[in-house]
Amino acid sequence: GGPAVIWPIVRAIRYADPEYHQFKHCYREGNAVADSLASSSTTRGSFELFTRASQLPCRTRGLLALDIQNFCNFRFLFRR
Repeated sequence: GGPAVIWPIVRAIRYADPEYHQFKHCYREGNAVADSLASSSTTRGSFELFTRASQLPCRTRGLLALDIQNFCNFRFLFRR
């Protein structure tokens, strides 16, 4: 499954030599910009290519600005 466009990347990761490459899971707090983009893509339902930061969704732009300044990121869960 998945878009055919990413299969060469997936294959390269699968066959990467563990002696030279190491992959680790990154929690969403560790990469809030990517998490925000993933969340916004599920609500949009279509493929979008952003070539400038000004094109990003507002929340993603804000998270990117904080990330560039090396601010810590926290996730708050609000319970009802």
